[in-house]
Amino acid sequence: MLVERIKESQQQYRQAGLSQGVAQQWQQGVEKGATDVARSILQRQLQRRFGHIPPHIESQLDTACLDELDRWIDRLFDSLTIGEVFR
Repeated sequence: MLVERIKESQQQYRQAGLSQGVAQQWQQGVEKGATDVARSILQRQLQRRFGHIPPHIESQLDTACLDELDRWIDRLFDSLTIGEVFR
């Protein structure tokens, strides 16, 4: 979901005539921001639902890409345990 929006925005900027380098830097910045937001939301929701987040899960969250975070956010609502979110 977030990845698709980023790709659409990048395409719009390229069409507007931005250089490849500027568009690429912008893309990286937007993707990092979206990843940071998704990570923060998921951490907050995991804490609210399951309480303490184990260190190995924190590690997974810290290194996850946007696609993984997006998938885990979707799983959160159907999972009965924190482990099921990350299966």
